[in-house]
Amino acid sequence: TDGKAWLTQTTMGHHNYHMHGPSTLQFNLSEMKLEPGTYRLGLITRTGTTWRDSRNQIKQYRIKLITADKQAIELGTPSLLNEKQNPPIRESGKENAYANWFGTVVLPNASELNGKEILEVTNLAGHGGVIAIWADTNLTNTASATLLKMQTPAKHNAFILGQTPTVEVSLTQPAASGDQDALLKLQRYDMITKTTDQTVLPVKLLAGQTIHIKHPYPTTPGLYRVTAALVDSADSPITADTVAVEQLYACTPTKWAKDLPDDWPLAAHVDRRVVALPGFKHFRYFAHWSRIHTAPGVYHWEHFDEKYNEVKNIGGKLMIAYDGSPIWTSSRGKAGMAWVKNATAYPPDDMTVLEDYIAAMVSRYDDAQGTIDSLELNNEPNTKARWQGTPEQYVQTAKAFKNGIKRATPSHPIKVVGPAISAGDHRTTTRKLFNAGLLDYVDAVSAHWYEEIMSFESQTPINNLIRHVTMLKDPMEKLGKDLPMINSECGIGFRARMDGEILDQDTINAADQADESWNREEKWLIGPKWRRVSEYRAAATYVAGTVMLMNYKVSPTYYFSHFDFMEDDAPSLPWVSIGQLGYHLNGVDYHTIKPLDAHVIGSAEKDGDPKALAYLLGNPGEKQLIVAWSFLSDTTMGRSKHWQAWLNPVDIQITTDIKQATASDLYGRKSWQLQNTVGKFKLKVGEEPVFITVK
Repeated sequence: TDGKAWLTQTTMGHHNYHMHGPSTLQFNLSEMKLEPGTYRLGLITRTGTTWRDSRNQIKQYRIKLITADKQAIELGTPSLLNEKQNPPIRESGKENAYANWFGTVVLPNASELNGKEILEVTNLAGHGGVIAIWADTNLTNTASATLLKMQTPAKHNAFILGQTPTVEVSLTQPAASGDQDALLKLQRYDMITKTTDQTVLPVKLLAGQTIHIKHPYPTTPGLYRVTAALVDSADSPITADTVAVEQLYACTPTKWAKDLPDDWPLAAHVDRRVVALPGFKHFRYFAHWSRIHTAPGVYHWEHFDEKYNEVKNIGGKLMIAYDGSPIWTSSRGKAGMAWVKNATAYPPDDMTVLEDYIAAMVSRYDDAQGTIDSLELNNEPNTKARWQGTPEQYVQTAKAFKNGIKRATPSHPIKVVGPAISAGDHRTTTRKLFNAGLLDYVDAVSAHWYEEIMSFESQTPINNLIRHVTMLKDPMEKLGKDLPMINSECGIGFRARMDGEILDQDTINAADQADESWNREEKWLIGPKWRRVSEYRAAATYVAGTVMLMNYKVSPTYYFSHFDFMEDDAPSLPWVSIGQLGYHLNGVDYHTIKPLDAHVIGSAEKDGDPKALAYLLGNPGEKQLIVAWSFLSDTTMGRSKHWQAWLNPVDIQITTDIKQATASDLYGRKSWQLQNTVGKFKLKVGEEPVFITVK
């Protein structure tokens, strides 16, 4: 009914209704000739699209039941049916690339059907597909017929400072099932500690009625999965065959953008698929010039409007990123920009066309709260796919940005930022752009830290965090400039969860190193692709890398949210850990930061040995914060940490004249007092940073 979809033959002897990107299918259930009754519904569907991940596509499905009177009932996101007994099958695919996984999924609720409904399947993104629809009437007891739904009242299932994590369970008793006394069992699984707690509540189910139950949980930061089911007794287990619903939620003590200061150092990306989460003040959005300005005087602002309003409504600020030119602006035609049909990597022939576009944009989105904060120049001009102009032309684009802003006369100052250099060693490109005069037309300089955010040692070959800073800083200093530096894009890809569990780093390493395509010379790669780390490592390193960049006066850091900030409709562990960093930064002058002398006790601190880092933020006499962590040294490999073993806590010492402080772990699960002994704090800390608060 919407988008692209077509029938294809599978090698399993069935047709698959392939859903090519965002699309919707409708299936008339009357063809199943169902008797009126209560059923569990499900699909045999494409569950995965990559070689190793059999279930990454499931989260892209949304299912509705459309009744004869045109009412649409949301049935939610399906889940694998008893995965251990019915594992998905990989039909085909290319190793280390795309694949076709097919499996059986079940919808979270039973449904009352009269047999004349329409089942609507929507695919949000990626490549979906449906082989079959199934309906099961083998509901063994009255409780199986009760319709269960569960949700949280929190936007994006993200609970923040001042909110109590709560799940809301709705139970609807079909009229034909009669009244019933039952037990509602809630099991909450802590995905950090891998422990479960449970609550059993008596409920009175009245035929034809719906009851709502709210259940609060402690505000302990973390990521949780709550399962709700009706059971016969308090001892009845919830198994794969139990009619149950699940809900994930995350909790971290952060704030919405409106409650954060304008110079907040933590920022994130947004786009049509990526939401504006709490914890961030600034958001970076790609408003593609070629997609908006499709012809002279013709503008399409619809998608921009949507994201602008989302950020404005939470009190956030937007950095608008710019990528490629509309083909009609260049006589040289199409070059690069393979992901946008009507864009080219060539600059426009006439810079006043770009100036017109900037003026139109700023005029449209100027508001009293200054939502549009900055405009970033052409993204990653060191790559031919995005930029095929000269350094002088790049400077001309910066001048056009400045002129366009001036013409629009915004009510608040709007900064121009660039050159948005990509990860890797691109010192030559940066030097050429700066020498061509770019620094005269930008208010801040920007670059992207990807693998660099995981490389703490300046001796690491190929590239590291410190070298990427000097790529901006050194040529600026030679030209007598000292502009602010911004990390406008970074991300750490982590491995998908397996059966809902977060994989630890050592398990991932063992699997990767057993792979025939593992590159022993470049251990951070599997074939041509970057290895993904554990979700725990990503969460820890986002915090460590951000603090280290702050020490080098790079702020804010924009996290590229496509790297799994949302998983299964809830924020992931990196969001929780960054929220913890923000919580500890509250009340601290985070512009004042310096490294402290920190060492692992008994370590030779050579390659293969653990080292420690610690940074002190804030001023004496005020609230201060020390962030400390350890890591395994390795200056023999091009990029560190992607392949390394996980480092558990080791004994470290931090030299400081601070007499006492309170330490807490990365997720706020435990805290303890530190007393200075002979000028040092001694504590255990591993790869996960520890926050040390000084009042």
